Amino acid sequence: MIKNQVEQRLTNSWVASIKGSILEIQDLNLQDNKTFHYVKQGEWEDLLDAAYNAAIDPASAEIFNGLYTPKRLQAMLEKH
Repeated sequence: MIKNQVEQRLTNSWVASIKGSILEIQDLNLQDNKTFHYVKQGEWEDLLDAAYNAAIDPASAEIFNGLYTPKRLQAMLEKH
């Protein structure tokens, strides 16, 4: 998703992969009783922020063939 945000392009395979990942996360988050979730709605922001920050470094190596350092990429994304 970071790569898409910077490169402004999204392939069909990426769309399918992202949708599949969302469905898998939803399934894994639902407890066995199918009534409660492990991560509550108000708890997602901190988890997603941490995951986003961890993804900056590997994403910088892929976006435009490593054109941007992780620090530069982070700055670019903060402008959006």
